[in-house]
Amino acid sequence: MSTTREWIVKNEEVDERLKAIRALKWVNGAWAEPSKTPGHSKIITIKSATSTPWGRSDYEMEYADGVVFFGTPSHGGFRLSKKMNARIPEVFRNADGWYEEDCEYAKVSYFLSECFPETFTAHDGEVKNAKADAERSLKSWNYKQWEAWTGREVDPAESYCKRMDLEKRGAA
Repeated sequence: MSTTREWIVKNEEVDERLKAIRALKWVNGAWAEPSKTPGHSKIITIKSATSTPWGRSDYEMEYADGVVFFGTPSHGGFRLSKKMNARIPEVFRNADGWYEEDCEYAKVSYFLSECFPETFTAHDGEVKNAKADAERSLKSWNYKQWEAWTGREVDPAESYCKRMDLEKRGAA
């Protein structure tokens, strides 16, 4: 059984979606989002109804075997196969293999960096190094795990969460 969704969106949003769809290329029997990095096109499955921790998915993008991003109307994240999830250090690993897109993406991007382009363009237009950006995010949001994994203390200036913890204890 198929369901149809009706979207009420602003004209600018429609234009952006159409540009993104028009940019897709047919690669090896699937739609792919072009990448400036050779060999890193993201395979797009437009119709998807996979159950995720954030609801039913609208689409999925396969970055590598066992590394798939699922998008939903409200959120999204990565699903790793057991093999790929085993490559995430235990202190960072989510047992179920799901990693949400806001903070936990960095676990996937940092430890499976070969699955992603080396650089990306941020919303502000700045070109950033993906692995360095993921490291900054891990230190900021998962500083306790980073310290346990590396054996080195994270400076509070590098970690929003550590600063908040120190403020709560009155030590900031």
